[in-house]
Amino acid sequence: MIYKTIAATVSLAMCAIAISQSEDATKLPPPGGSRFAARGATKNKAGSFDPRAYLDELSAEGRQRGYKEFTYKQTPQGELRIYFKMPEGWSENDKRPVMVFFFGGGWSGGSPFACVREAEHFAKDGVVVGLADYRVRNRQGTMLDKCAEDARSAVRWVRANSAKLGADPARLIAGGGSAGGHIAACTAVADAPNSGTDDLGVSCTPNALLLFFPVASLVDGSRGFAFQRLLGDDLAKKLSPAQNVTKAWPPTVMFSGTADIELTNGILLHNKAKEAGVNFELYVAEGRGHGVARTEPRNFEWLNYATDFFTRIGMIDKHAATAALSGELKKYSGEKVESIAAPKTKPASTPIPEKAKTSNASTSDLQPTLRKKGRLLLEETFEGDALGKGWTGKTGGLSVAGGVLHASMKSGDGRLGLFSREQPMQDAAIEIDFKFAGARGINISCNPSPGELSKHGHLFSVMITQRMWNLTEHNDKSDPNSRSQALASATTNFVPGQWYKLLLETKGEEVVARVEGKEPLRATSKDFGVKKPGIEFRVSGHDGEEVLFDNLRVWELE
Repeated sequence: MIYKTIAATVSLAMCAIAISQSEDATKLPPPGGSRFAARGATKNKAGSFDPRAYLDELSAEGRQRGYKEFTYKQTPQGELRIYFKMPEGWSENDKRPVMVFFFGGGWSGGSPFACVREAEHFAKDGVVVGLADYRVRNRQGTMLDKCAEDARSAVRWVRANSAKLGADPARLIAGGGSAGGHIAACTAVADAPNSGTDDLGVSCTPNALLLFFPVASLVDGSRGFAFQRLLGDDLAKKLSPAQNVTKAWPPTVMFSGTADIELTNGILLHNKAKEAGVNFELYVAEGRGHGVARTEPRNFEWLNYATDFFTRIGMIDKHAATAALSGELKKYSGEKVESIAAPKTKPASTPIPEKAKTSNASTSDLQPTLRKKGRLLLEETFEGDALGKGWTGKTGGLSVAGGVLHASMKSGDGRLGLFSREQPMQDAAIEIDFKFAGARGINISCNPSPGELSKHGHLFSVMITQRMWNLTEHNDKSDPNSRSQALASATTNFVPGQWYKLLLETKGEEVVARVEGKEPLRATSKDFGVKKPGIEFRVSGHDGEEVLFDNLRVWELE
């Protein structure tokens, strides 16, 4: 298939970053023009994706973690590998259950080691666990049909090579989250596309599935037209698990937040499977968005529900030390989608309510993960009717009223609303409350202090719209060949009219962005560790459409 408008259509299919219309820093990189890696740089001198450097980087991390690696596929864009966590006491003569996980990242990026917590959990259950790499848009320049092909190839390889893995090919489980959950589910779709190099005599259908907040359909819901435009009607339907369930579908356990944009199609998949007589259990986390794990404090207790399911169906051997279920998740039993997506009682992880905000409501529940908070460098609560010292408004509207900061874009300026707050920092935690009041997107970024880098432009930004968010490393404006890269992204909901708290951590080469109830975004670059002069904000929208901000705090990280 020839993709004539790849960049534009992918933006549409992935809910389109609203603020991409006027800044090259927010444009998605062209296919093949950049890499996506969760850790470190994998560019060659020309600035394009370097397959060898990327593989070396993954191998180094695998060795450090004690994982075994195997090449499962050769592609025109380079080889693909699976990194295996072997359980205690493992040998090649075993016949243990085996799992293969696929990372999320919008089919555009991600790292196989994003699923380390899942691997560690199931290895303790005696499972051989593989973390599969696959081709993605920001690395190899491929589209999501190739992601699904690679997943099917990976399952075939694991089944065909189960003897040297000490694994039982009849107890093979595929799993993944978000886009990774989508392609894991596509391994069970009979008519999904296969790679021309695959041995079709080996089944790619797993014996069971573990799906967490997956994309369950490319043709149902509000985004269906975009995927159909991208892939064509026939291919989009073939890559829609919810449209391809039969009685041969493997036993499945699925997890989702009740506020997840993907839940409606997830329920569609669940219902189609139940109608076909499939053993399918769906568990929901009330109030959570695109993610299941409780983030404050961070834990993966939901994986105990998966262990319980796989033990009950005989995929995993029963262990005396099996953990008790926490009771945090609710088993879905046919309720209307609306009654799940809008719980009557307000869970602890929902956004901060409208400003009946008190001093207690603005106290942070988010604690840094990179280091502990040190000295408080800045605190602003926007009381009164004037901005404090250190603020600079460049374009758009900026004012203080009602105890909050009002920011907007003005069409007459011809660019995003732009303002900044001076506060020198290096390793720091930035916390701020925000609420969409009509505006379409916000961008919160840090720049290098003068003389720190030869690079011209931003270091990184957190970009947030009502339908997604990402962490972007920005291009060098002095280099015409440099391009901005979304290093981490997720589809989720930021509901207009509700307050959210963002914690942005920068420590050395690492940056982490966290919002209560959302899966954290993490990125790494050798440039991130420099000194920074302050915080820059951008707002997109029409005249009169605002974003409200409150309770800005900055701490040193010890």
